[in-house]
Amino acid sequence: MKKTIYNKIRCAAVATLGVLALSSCNDFLTITPTDKTVLEDYWKSKDDVDQMVNGAYKYMTASGVIERFIVWGEYRSDEVVKYPGRTSTDLDNIAAVNLLPSSGYNSWADFYKVINTCNLVLEHAPGVMEIDPKFSEGDFKTVRAQMLALRSLCYFYLVRSFRDVPYTTEAFENTNQILRGPQNAPSVVLQHCIDDLLEAEKDIYRYGTFGTTDWRNYGLFTRDAVDALLADIYLWRGSMTHNAADYQLCVDYANKVIQSHDAYYRSNSTGSLSGSSATDIYHLYSGSNAMENIFQKGNSRESIFEIQFDGSSNSNSSLASYYYQAEENKSDPGIFSASKIMGSVEDNATAIAENCMFFTKNDYRYWNSCYKVDNADETNFKVRKMVENVESTISPALDDKSKMNEKTSRSFTNNNQNWIVYRLTDVMLMKAEALTQLAADDEAQLRQAFNIVKAVNDRSLYIVQDAEQVKKDSLHWADYSSQEKLEKLCLQERGRELCFEGKRWYDMVRYCYRHMTGVDATRMLYEIDPTGNNYPKLDDFFVTLMGRKYTTGGDAIKIKMVNEAYLYWPVQQREIKANDDLHQNPVYIETKSTER
Repeated sequence: MKKTIYNKIRCAAVATLGVLALSSCNDFLTITPTDKTVLEDYWKSKDDVDQMVNGAYKYMTASGVIERFIVWGEYRSDEVVKYPGRTSTDLDNIAAVNLLPSSGYNSWADFYKVINTCNLVLEHAPGVMEIDPKFSEGDFKTVRAQMLALRSLCYFYLVRSFRDVPYTTEAFENTNQILRGPQNAPSVVLQHCIDDLLEAEKDIYRYGTFGTTDWRNYGLFTRDAVDALLADIYLWRGSMTHNAADYQLCVDYANKVIQSHDAYYRSNSTGSLSGSSATDIYHLYSGSNAMENIFQKGNSRESIFEIQFDGSSNSNSSLASYYYQAEENKSDPGIFSASKIMGSVEDNATAIAENCMFFTKNDYRYWNSCYKVDNADETNFKVRKMVENVESTISPALDDKSKMNEKTSRSFTNNNQNWIVYRLTDVMLMKAEALTQLAADDEAQLRQAFNIVKAVNDRSLYIVQDAEQVKKDSLHWADYSSQEKLEKLCLQERGRELCFEGKRWYDMVRYCYRHMTGVDATRMLYEIDPTGNNYPKLDDFFVTLMGRKYTTGGDAIKIKMVNEAYLYWPVQQREIKANDDLHQNPVYIETKSTER
């Protein structure tokens, strides 16, 4: 079934390209010319609409999209470094906080290609109902919900990466049409996304509509995916604006996802649930088989939304290039590796600011996320998560180093690793983070947040026979009984649970925003101060986290990361030239470096 849909998506993409010939160039929202006669014969049937919807999802599998999930979401964080020996001036500049407007990594074209495809469907699909009786109003509502949700996801990535971005619902069908529109402040774009998602939630598929093992439960937007995205947006906006109402909405929508997954699990569970399983609302895999089910098999019961790859009709080449191999059929390592913090262990539960991510080696994620993590001579580690395709047999207590040798059976050219956008523990930790902000000094609410983090952490611990060791490895309320400590624990647990999944940089930025004053999300950076100087100062702890991945040069990073504008990428130079309405992030100049 999964292979069948991949073939359908491939055919849909071919049809889409044949009819609309969407450009693969990096020009901002440019579309190559279409034959008017061909275009007039299109948008006549339900199949035409379905092909375009599939095409929108197909564009999410583009190497440029996955590449930016990794570079935008991970590389600027404390978890990832460029592998020694790999040559890339662009990546070196990014690591040194010299983000140049000329860099190809700044391009947002792939995301706007998805957005434009969604806009095309939203513009043309209503007319198809009048032509093809097979395309009913119910079909249209479902299609509309899918496109509203997918478009919102793309805009959310753009806002978190660039802050001030153009927002359009207009569809472009001709190469001579280049978007001539200004950027919008984050508050404007995020509200548009929220409004669209609230509309999408009414008509989108319910989670589980297609059956337990059907890829569409995870590869298409469902109500759970919409609610997860809403929770994420509210958490981001709440952190940026210090708005308690947004934190509460994050909790509300996270609860919807958790309750939906719980209900579906219970209704499809074989046999009766008893004991702890009867009261459990999360139904997480145990640590020994979580990696296999969530990543190696994919589309697991913990999953919410995954971008689908089968390794045949499409291959996740960007993930392979950055985390696995830099080139086809070579043994050279991937472009990125994990930083030293992923292999360092500190058994002090309050040492969150130190150079470590893990508190114990009896955590399956410590061993399964990277290769050879306990080699004291290493300062970085090759990524194992999403790379290894063989079930782990590691038992941390056995301390068997030979089982950590690099022995992947996965092919570079046929990489079928799905890219997970949302999964259950991600949403659980969103809820914990929001509850922590709502709680202040309310111990009951703080304990509720702590218990969620502990549930995620507990499932990953290797339970040894020694009761004292188990007690030592587990998280303890006494160590995190204040809002300050629990907030850092949430950040730390997300780092352990979601490492390399494109989350870390955005997690760090949310933390930073909550400890900044004077942020104005209703105005764009150039409106606030075109000189690039008078923006809110970055939080010191955030800057410390940024610097801890560096073996050398960490202090220089602290000096360069001055204010809010440095959290974001510059607009690519070619986009500025193509669109006179765009304004560059004022802290970046268009010559050699970001230094003013």
